[in-house]
Amino acid sequence: MVVWPAVAGRELNNRSGQYNGDYKATVTIRQDEKEDEVVEKVTVMLRERYCDIVFSPDRMERARVDQIYTTGYKTEITCRHPEKDMRFFIVIAADISGRF
Repeated sequence: MVVWPAVAGRELNNRSGQYNGDYKATVTIRQDEKEDEVVEKVTVMLRERYCDIVFSPDRMERARVDQIYTTGYKTEITCRHPEKDMRFFIVIAADISGRF
């Protein structure tokens, strides 16, 4: 019998701002009728229910956080643009909760 290790994770709640900070991440941008765009080494500034995604000094997007999920070795954030039909899938290669 083969047993695979289980990776337990949990959802984080940032309403009080305890996970606010600037992080380096990989961002996947999903738009209707377009290919997914993957951008690496992006600065993500997490502030309560919003995050600013800085692609370059000339390009920045603000998004509303839908979910923050951590597994102990990485953190995934799902966001959406408040005005455009864009979704952002952010992967931070670290645990931002400090509890694992």
